Amino acid sequence: MSALDVPPPDYTSVIEEPIHEESVITPQPVLEDQPSPLSPPVPSSTVHTTDTAPVVLAWNPTLLYTEPPAPITRTTSRTPTQTSDGSTSQASLASFLARAPSPVPSENPPGYVEARVPTGPVVYTFSPFGHHCMILVPPPESQDTRPQYHISVGVDCFNPLVHVTTVRRGANEYGDHVAEFEMGISKSPATLSIRGKHYKLSEAMQKRGTPMTRSWAWQFVRHKLYWDGSKPAECKCYASPEKTTLYATFTPARRPDVRTQPIIQAQLKITPAGYPLFDDILVSALIIARCRATPQDNDMFNFQW
Repeated sequence: MSALDVPPPDYTSVIEEPIHEESVITPQPVLEDQPSPLSPPVPSSTVHTTDTAPVVLAWNPTLLYTEPPAPITRTTSRTPTQTSDGSTSQASLASFLARAPSPVPSENPPGYVEARVPTGPVVYTFSPFGHHCMILVPPPESQDTRPQYHISVGVDCFNPLVHVTTVRRGANEYGDHVAEFEMGISKSPATLSIRGKHYKLSEAMQKRGTPMTRSWAWQFVRHKLYWDGSKPAECKCYASPEKTTLYATFTPARRPDVRTQPIIQAQLKITPAGYPLFDDILVSALIIARCRATPQDNDMFNFQW
């Protein structure tokens, strides 16, 4: 007989086994408010302890929340505030009237330092700056070492043989426009634009004397300028043909005797009397420098010196 031929035991029958005293489980009374083992635990705020000692909290509940500090408001206006409809609130008006008047200072505040004309002549240098540009800079020992003028040279796109010189204040091409003049090989006469007006260059500057004793007169300013170009190494600007008051001296660029030394750049010396006419002195000096570099007795150029 195999093990499969033996019938299974009857499930209704109870096998009596000896009961040991250690394994006897005493039934505990079931409380009505005790949760069922199958139900989820219910959260409780009660702290259960096994000992009877007093409970001491290890944290300060009052520190869990603190009141935010009140915003600091500062009133800078000394006039009563107005509502949205334009009327003045009564509380603001009463606070404004009750405020004590501000104390009057015992002395006036210090004023700003005003720019003063130099007491002596200042030598400015035409320094190359970028492509076809130069700036007029004061000497390093000057009180204000910022560039005074920005000078650029371009060409007329319709006639590249005509060069246009533009003068602006400051160190770049974004400064205030001072003047602009064009000179070159053209059928049209040379022109000048200054202070928002346009002129023929022959109307602004007149030539005088012979080529050896050449002089020019800047005509259309309140105080006329007279340039003396009798010396090839320099050109002086005066207040009258009699050379009463010296305004400026222009010195063209020159090469030193020793080739290893750098080229001495052109310079413009301004006297205290010439500072009110700085714009006109600079523009006329640039025109004269162009004229002196133009070949003589040549009808191709639209302006001859």
